[in-house]
Amino acid sequence: MRRFKKLCEKEGLTKDVKRRAYYEKPSERKQRAVRKAAKRVETGGRSTKRR
Repeated sequence: MRRFKKLCEKEGLTKDVKRRAYYEKPSERKQRAVRKAAKRVETGGRSTKRR
């Protein structure tokens, strides 16, 4: 089961399923992308997660 979950995560299936759970208008999708890009610029492109 762990291998299957890891494989799905690697393929991006879980994100895709969550994204398709409800309909999102194209304008909302663009707005989300703009906000994400603005946040990336604001933080300097660095991720806040540490591994």
